Amino acid sequence: MLTTRHRSSSACCLALVAAALIVSSLPAVRAQSNKTRIFVSVTDAKGKPVKGLTKDDFTVKLDGGDQEVLSVQPATEPASIVILTDRLGIVATYPAYEAHAALGQFVKGIRAGIPDSKLALMTFDGTVITLNDFSSGPAELDRNLGKLTSIAQDAVLLDGMYEAAKVLRTAPTPRKVIFTVVAGYRPDQSNVRNDILGEVLRLSGAQVWVIEVRSAQGGNWANNAREQVLDRGSRFSGGMIDIVSSPNGLEAMCKQMAEQLAGQYDLTYGPGGGVSASQLTVNVKQAGLKVLAPIWTDR
Repeated sequence: MLTTRHRSSSACCLALVAAALIVSSLPAVRAQSNKTRIFVSVTDAKGKPVKGLTKDDFTVKLDGGDQEVLSVQPATEPASIVILTDRLGIVATYPAYEAHAALGQFVKGIRAGIPDSKLALMTFDGTVITLNDFSSGPAELDRNLGKLTSIAQDAVLLDGMYEAAKVLRTAPTPRKVIFTVVAGYRPDQSNVRNDILGEVLRLSGAQVWVIEVRSAQGGNWANNAREQVLDRGSRFSGGMIDIVSSPNGLEAMCKQMAEQLAGQYDLTYGPGGGVSASQLTVNVKQAGLKVLAPIWTDR
């Protein structure tokens, strides 16, 4: 089993923050025009992927200006997915086997719907630990999913997302996803600032898909920085966030998100261009459909 612990000393944290601040403070530089490829989900009112769309069904704008939709096809590119979780636990509603069952549904859906995808597993209860990297085999991932127990009273979600985004900068495939299952009832003690994390997520090119698990008995922990990152990170990256409050809801949402990822479209538009602060708008012409597409660019 490959296990990597990320323990940050004060000096290391300061260095990382300083480096990130330098990157985020650089002036926007206009990118050269080129073709740009993105992955887009289109769902109906029930959250089911909509199939059979062509390039004539989509419109793309960059900073309000029209872009040409050059091609649209069902996405077949294997995905590089970091599964990120605090293992749930510490309340009776979400014992280890519930987390295992739910994440198992997600993995099963990805393996069936996006064959040859690369899956990594990281946890962030107490500290960030890499249990499986992209070189790990399916059997090792399954074993570690079956051992997700935790008694940690707090978590470091933002630190975990920072580490996942760094890993995905060099992912084995261009289709990148951070799939996060986080206990809303566990306090977060992250060191990474949310504005720095947002910039690192943007530059990674990863989509952020999040399930926030809350306790029906109360005791859910309010954390504005965490909620802002989860909301904006998922929405701006082309992913989504959903809140569940039962094991059945968790398992159903894991299955649904895997299905939506498997049903994505591979869309190329041009001439591209833009700057680091540019915003993308992707729509479909048919009414009543929901589009999940990146808003920010990785310029």
